[in-house]
Amino acid sequence: MSNMKILLAGVISLLAASTSVLATDDVITVDWQTDVLFIGAWQRTLDSPCGASDIFTSTVNASVIVPFSGNVVVVDGMQNNASGTLLVAIDDEEPFEQELFSEDVKCANFFTYELGNGTHTMSLTLIGASVDVNEGTAPQPVLHLTNITYYVPLAAHSASSAGTETPTPVPTISPSRKVKVGAIVGAVLSCVVGVILLGGVILFLYRRRTKGRHAFDPRANIIASATEMSPRSPTTPNTATKLQPYARMEDDYDVKTSHLDVLPPRYTPSSGELRARSRSPMPDRKPMP
Repeated sequence: MSNMKILLAGVISLLAASTSVLATDDVITVDWQTDVLFIGAWQRTLDSPCGASDIFTSTVNASVIVPFSGNVVVVDGMQNNASGTLLVAIDDEEPFEQELFSEDVKCANFFTYELGNGTHTMSLTLIGASVDVNEGTAPQPVLHLTNITYYVPLAAHSASSAGTETPTPVPTISPSRKVKVGAIVGAVLSCVVGVILLGGVILFLYRRRTKGRHAFDPRANIIASATEMSPRSPTTPNTATKLQPYARMEDDYDVKTSHLDVLPPRYTPSSGELRARSRSPMPDRKPMP
């Protein structure tokens, strides 16, 4: 069942691709009277074995020049034992030769050439016989052309057909200008987004720095409390204002006590008067035995 589904999907995709090719290509047949430039002697017959009008020449170096617009060109003709060698040149591409000799008469496709879509110029030239001269008498070479067609994409063909009518001018923006406008808009939007992101980063850093300043630090509070409890510390906040007299007294004390010298008592012998007084009898004192 799965293989059947895959097969059906492949068939549907192929049908869609072929339908898109048919829908996007337009086949145009070259008009021998208006679309072709003949160089040399050319003749035309209406009773060609291929059932269509036949343009032929037996003159070496006779050419036809066909201008066309499209992406594929197809050249058909008749081949027989007198058909010669065809030289094909398209635009600036390298020319190539096509041997048309055939022992039997047949109507065939000479070649199909694919190229880029656009305006092209093709030349077809009979350059000689296909049969070697050593094999016998070389027949007169002949080139028979029955049909030339080229394929044009549907969009390009519609544009060329619309060009024959008088169009109403409609302001349009060229693709290059669209690309430039898109690039400018993208650059402006990128700059705006960059500025917004930069501002957000700066604001975030500023808030983070401010928050760090006001953050609670228990160590700082402990140090500040210890400093306030020491009235003699010169770095204590508000010491000069709250305890200025005490601080001044402490300073004076430190200055004065640093130069204070205590002298020992000086010994002086007692005078006779003091000695006599000391020997006088004291009241209520009994003499010693």
